[in-house]
Amino acid sequence: MRHRHIWALPLLAAFVCAAANSDSWADDKKGEKPAAPDAKAVDTAIFNGLRTVINTGADIYNIERDYAGCCRYYEGALASYRALLGHRQPLQKVIDDGVARARGIPSPAERAFALREVIDKVRAETNPNPMAAPPVTGTKTLWDRLGGEPGVTKVVDDLVATAAADPAVDFFRKGTYKLDDKAVKTVKRQVVELISTVTGGPLKYTGRSMKEAHKGMKITDAEFDAFVKHVDAALKKNAVAAEDAKAVLDVVKGTRADVVEPKTPEPPAPKTLYERIGGAPAIAKVVDEFIATASKDPAVNFDRGGKYKVDVPKLKKSLTDQVGQLTGGPEKYTGKSMKEVHKGMGIPPAEFDAAAGHFQKALEKNGVKPDDVKLIMGAVASTKPDIVDSKPPEPVKPPEPTAKSLWDRLGGEAGVTKVVDEVFTAAANDKSVNFFRDPTVKPEPKAVADAKRKIVEWVSSKTDGPLKYTGKSMKAAHEKMAITDAEFDALKKHIDTALKANKAADADAAAVLKAVEDHRKDVVEKK
Repeated sequence: MRHRHIWALPLLAAFVCAAANSDSWADDKKGEKPAAPDAKAVDTAIFNGLRTVINTGADIYNIERDYAGCCRYYEGALASYRALLGHRQPLQKVIDDGVARARGIPSPAERAFALREVIDKVRAETNPNPMAAPPVTGTKTLWDRLGGEPGVTKVVDDLVATAAADPAVDFFRKGTYKLDDKAVKTVKRQVVELISTVTGGPLKYTGRSMKEAHKGMKITDAEFDAFVKHVDAALKKNAVAAEDAKAVLDVVKGTRADVVEPKTPEPPAPKTLYERIGGAPAIAKVVDEFIATASKDPAVNFDRGGKYKVDVPKLKKSLTDQVGQLTGGPEKYTGKSMKEVHKGMGIPPAEFDAAAGHFQKALEKNGVKPDDVKLIMGAVASTKPDIVDSKPPEPVKPPEPTAKSLWDRLGGEAGVTKVVDEVFTAAANDKSVNFFRDPTVKPEPKAVADAKRKIVEWVSSKTDGPLKYTGKSMKAAHEKMAITDAEFDALKKHIDTALKANKAADADAAAVLKAVEDHRKDVVEKK
């Protein structure tokens, strides 16, 4: 029944969406106090929880078309999980930088994709089995963007060639491992398969796990770092895009714990959020305080003007389960989604904000630390799109992109005219061109202007432009001028220089020069 959840349920909805479904976070057997989780258990919980975040966010984006709501949801989830990553400060920085970068993107649709990439990076880093889930960063897989099997094979060939020759890497472990050509080929193939596995490629990795493959090799952090530099160099050598290279390097760096032999024991894992806020007794006090204050506030309209009868014991149980599950406790929430629960309630934004304020005060009153309050309230804020009764505007479909003609890419009439003016100026002053064929005669300005116009029209006719060429044929126009190949080549150089000065793309400049070259036989007088 919908009245069982009323207002408290939406405020903790993100706890359900982002909660980590890992039994390793707590042990409630025989009433024992939950044991502190290890770092890997925290990572596993975050990895699993973010899968739910991705699925829910995809529904908000694709089904509801609420791009701004998807952004808020993703950002709230990232804020929530950031606090659980105290043992991974570099990953916290990835979240901070990624969220800051996304906030600078004006389009909610593009901003949602940017935030999704941050979530993918967090999952890639916290994945308990890195070879089981390839990173998702766009319509093309990372494998495809790396060039598929040929491209990756080339990167691996370059990597092995340089890393094997670097003493700082000690690739063969001071001669312990002697590999013939066949063995080297096998190693390379397994590396290609491994990259395929973690980048969405079709090849399956057939080798041992990273931990097993490097067991007993006594690889140091310095040797690992030297190897990473060779990976980076091989990616750059093969012109891999910076974002894709970073994704590959992040995967490589994520294997450090399995490759490098630890010198010191792992530090104790940080306390879970569940333990920091005081466990089940503290959560019960926060829930009691919230219900007591929010139910009396007209600005919250807790029972929707008497329309719903609040079952307080069930409501408390529901809230306690949500908070416990999110923060690493033994509780499990099994209720409906926030969207289902609050459908048709007509809750305005102001009521949501008022209820959120009561929940924050209940946390603060019960001694929850500011950082943890911020974490929890970030999760609360991310539920707003599911609670507030507001229909998102219909998305504006962008116009279909059209391919530009060479004429347009050169800047149209204005751009081509500018190039022609510069060619005339440079060629007229170059004796090796002999532009006017008689240095003693100064052409009339009108004649020069007409000649420039004809050339602009000619370029238009060769580049799919709108202007029609009205001059003579190339052969007729240059008849009896006794133009030589050297003079023709000198003019082509001025055309190339003018195109580059006006920032024409290399391919476009080459197309124009080819059109000019095609008329060499019509311009140069045969000997």
